[in-house]
Amino acid sequence: LRPFILKMLSKERANKVTSLDKALTKEGPLLVVLLRLSPVMPFALTTLLLSLTSVGYVSHVLATIIGLTPPTFVYCFAAELGNKAASGEVGGTADAVMYGVGLLATAGVTWKVMAIANKTLNAAVDQDEKKAA
Repeated sequence: LRPFILKMLSKERANKVTSLDKALTKEGPLLVVLLRLSPVMPFALTTLLLSLTSVGYVSHVLATIIGLTPPTFVYCFAAELGNKAASGEVGGTADAVMYGVGLLATAGVTWKVMAIANKTLNAAVDQDEKKAA
């Protein structure tokens, strides 16, 4: 299926997929984790792109689990905070401030990790494209 899809893509897009494949072959699951951390890439599109590469199934699944864990903690923490606020369980200003600071810190760390992931992934793909040129 991969060769058929690559033939259907324009030459420029096929070259980008090939560059991504070479970067993934070199760096392996690390780049899959970084792709999953990236807030820019939609999940379905990332999965589609990864299916066009030579990344193995087990590597893909494990790297996806690792890459989706940090943002999942942020979503769960925000949901728990919202649930407690809506039910009136937040015990006053001090609790509200602690939850707010915790949420901001968790989101900030996750955002920083995602920024590093985007930078690393872009550098790997750009480096491979320069070698191909």
